[in-house]
Amino acid sequence: MTHHIAQVNLKDYVYKTAHADLLRARREWFEHFEGAYAALWWVPAGHIPGVDEAKTRLAQLEERGPSPAAFTFKSVQPPDAVSQSRGLAVLR
Repeated sequence: MTHHIAQVNLKDYVYKTAHADLLRARREWFEHFEGAYAALWWVPAGHIPGVDEAKTRLAQLEERGPSPAAFTFKSVQPPDAVSQSRGLAVLR
């Protein structure tokens, strides 16, 4: 699977399935805040990101904006040239 197909499939899942209903309902469950609440980044195949890694990526996105280290669906960054066999990690 290419990274483009992975992006499209993930974006379709997030915004075009029942998951989208849950995203819309989050306003009922959480207080509004201005900061970043979701971050994406590329991970090596087989790597399962931990909570600490996710917190670090979210903080990077908040502090520096979109970059290869952390980005959003609106600012997807390409995976690095070292390995194209990567997948997207998502923190929500």
